[in-house]
Amino acid sequence: MKALIFIFAICPVLWAGEVPDAIKGTWVVTGYRFGGTSALSEKDAKAWIGKTLVVDKTCISLDSGRISSPRVQHKVHDSETYFWDGFRIKPSDVGFTPKQVHEYEILHQDGTLWTAPGCALLLLPHAEALTSWDGVFFVLKHKPVEK
Repeated sequence: MKALIFIFAICPVLWAGEVPDAIKGTWVVTGYRFGGTSALSEKDAKAWIGKTLVVDKTCISLDSGRISSPRVQHKVHDSETYFWDGFRIKPSDVGFTPKQVHEYEILHQDGTLWTAPGCALLLLPHAEALTSWDGVFFVLKHKPVEK
């Protein structure tokens, strides 16, 4: 699989460094939404239901993909611009309703993007997020880390 390359206009980087509490925990894939052209079939996308993305300060993993000692970069974008510039779709095409996108990119220690499913989380209300892979936006439900 090839990672979807994001094309960004000017976007402020609000935070880069350790994994923030906002995304720590277990994220379960609960659904999917096609956003234009996709390399995955309906059957392939459905196979992701129930998979988990585990995020903690020392490791992030989804399926067979794993990154140790991750860094996270938090960016805020205008949602219309983000989805149009990156995917040529409207946010509503994939059920995204907030006016701003809070994107958390997962990075290797050297600052390069982790190119695997789950490499970027777009936070939604109600403890949900979207992550895209091969033209499909997967819906994830968050189970935060208990303190």
